[in-house]
Amino acid sequence: NVHLVVESLPEDLDLKISVFTKLHQAADASTIFTTAATTLLPSQLAEASGRPPLFCALHFSEDIFTSSVSAVIPHSSTDPLVVAKTRAFADSIHITPLTLGPCFGSAQGGPYAVRKEADA
Repeated sequence: NVHLVVESLPEDLDLKISVFTKLHQAADASTIFTTAATTLLPSQLAEASGRPPLFCALHFSEDIFTSSVSAVIPHSSTDPLVVAKTRAFADSIHITPLTLGPCFGSAQGGPYAVRKEADA
């Protein structure tokens, strides 16, 4: 009965793909998967999740105790309802969600936030 998974593994594409493949097999078909990756695009992991419409990035600010902001970053196939549900999750834990277009980055607008998916 898991509704949303927040993956926060090291920035290793092969590791993340492996974990999402296993999660897809174990989780209910309606479970939303998110990644906290900052150097990988959501689109690089969406297929491995086995549920591209239910996949997006969810980044929390580096210091959630002084800057309670998150970034919700969909990819081109993310269902808009998934973005809304992911934002609602962030709201429910008192973290202000910002929705960004597909890009690398973090909620604090790190150096990758300006690289949009089309430019990668």
